[in-house]
Amino acid sequence: MRILLYFLLPLLFLTACQESKSSNEYISPCQKSTINYPPKTGQKTIFTYKDITHNKNYYDDGYSQFGQERNFLRSSSRVVEDINYHLQWQDDVVVQEDNVSTAQQYCSKLTLNNFGDWRLPNMYELMTLVNIGASTSARESAFDNMPFGAYYTSNILTQAKKVAMITFVANDFNISWEDIELEKSSIYGVFISQNSEPFFNNDGFLVSIKSTKTYQNETNTTELVTYSQYDTKSGLLQSENKFVNIKPNEFGVIPALPPAKRYVKCVRGDELDMGHFARDDKEEVVRDTKSGLMWQDDLDVVNVQIQWGKSIEYCKSLDLGGYKDWRVPTVLELASIVNYRAESNFVLHDSFKNSCACKYHSSSNSCFDLGLGTCEQANYQLNTCGPLPQRIEKNYRIDENFYDNNDTEPYYRIRCVRCGYKAE
Repeated sequence: MRILLYFLLPLLFLTACQESKSSNEYISPCQKSTINYPPKTGQKTIFTYKDITHNKNYYDDGYSQFGQERNFLRSSSRVVEDINYHLQWQDDVVVQEDNVSTAQQYCSKLTLNNFGDWRLPNMYELMTLVNIGASTSARESAFDNMPFGAYYTSNILTQAKKVAMITFVANDFNISWEDIELEKSSIYGVFISQNSEPFFNNDGFLVSIKSTKTYQNETNTTELVTYSQYDTKSGLLQSENKFVNIKPNEFGVIPALPPAKRYVKCVRGDELDMGHFARDDKEEVVRDTKSGLMWQDDLDVVNVQIQWGKSIEYCKSLDLGGYKDWRVPTVLELASIVNYRAESNFVLHDSFKNSCACKYHSSSNSCFDLGLGTCEQANYQLNTCGPLPQRIEKNYRIDENFYDNNDTEPYYRIRCVRCGYKAE
């Protein structure tokens, strides 16, 4: 893979927000936006797609750098302040709790810097801490007490009894869901991990979900596996089938592990609500009236399946609603259109008419190392396949050299975005 690093490129992609309609109603708030505009991802490495046929290069988020400038300040030895969003984050100690209920109780009882109005952050508030360009992890580097691991959010699905979490690891992050009533200790041992794997048909629509909970004791590793069928009409998981898989520990007898705990990062300030959407049925677009973003919402967002590099080319050539300045959204822009409190159906906000249980490309990429000391491309995607596995995923099968002739590359959906709508 050829990775182009442009150290001297300007931070602003000047042509990306030029207007196609000449009206004072439309401005360009992508660089001068309200505080509700999604933050920059922090990506610095630049990945490019080369259209061999037309001899053109198309660049990703590492070049265009869209989003609100990141602005975190350590205002005291115990608090980190997000200047953009007027949020204060606890950072005096590392906090772990057994479940989301005790995590909520901890934050509500916390008194720090003479303030007693601390709370558990919602999903998007915690997402603002994602920094793909951080040197040691994918989280904001201003924090001293934020180790790798899963962090609770306040986003709870009441019917499904699930709580959303964001896990920060070295140079990466992911979103997952955990059972609220998860049995941390059982006859099989102590809880180790939980994973959900969706299965799609040939058209890219969700068919079923395989959920695996792993327990471990001194001698065995036990997997509790559940297969659930997806009902496209109700958007609910149906007909669960369970089985137990027990196998010896790969490394022999090991000491029993303590019950799994999750991290807690309390926050204070007005709750951040990213989306205020309104659909224009005539132009087939959805406007976020708070951020100034305009989203593609025609039938192409369901019907068009395309490779990552081609998606950048597709958005750049899109003519929709009288506008020609569309682009591939960043991963944090994509995350802003998800309804994290949706119990069923598809996970986008209701104003989006066209949606499917499928995956959407973003312009955001990160590096991963196959052990050769090289930076390989991994693309972040939004997985909208139902309410439970809704999360940001990464696709490692990206290679710019084969997009024109290799059908094994994955084809996902694309929902383009543009800036320029006048925000409130």
